[in-house]
Amino acid sequence: MTAAIRRGQVWTANLNPNRGHEVGKIRPVLVVQGDWLSAAQSRTVVVLPLTSDVRREAEPLRVTILARDNLRLNSQVVVDQPRTLD
Repeated sequence: MTAAIRRGQVWTANLNPNRGHEVGKIRPVLVVQGDWLSAAQSRTVVVLPLTSDVRREAEPLRVTILARDNLRLNSQVVVDQPRTLD
């Protein structure tokens, strides 16, 4: 049984291989795809990568999320690098 992926959740994803300046590695990602689309099309999901390299000067292209639940470090959502994962 697979867990339901819902908008606003933080999951760990493998973003390799990356191309050019895309964020890579295995890292946390924020699900931004609407729940209705996830239910209708369960094969892919749209996410935004997170980084623990928190830089205030990177705002507004990064949004800070404080550590909570399974997110161990304060992180920033890299808003300008959306990814679709299968």
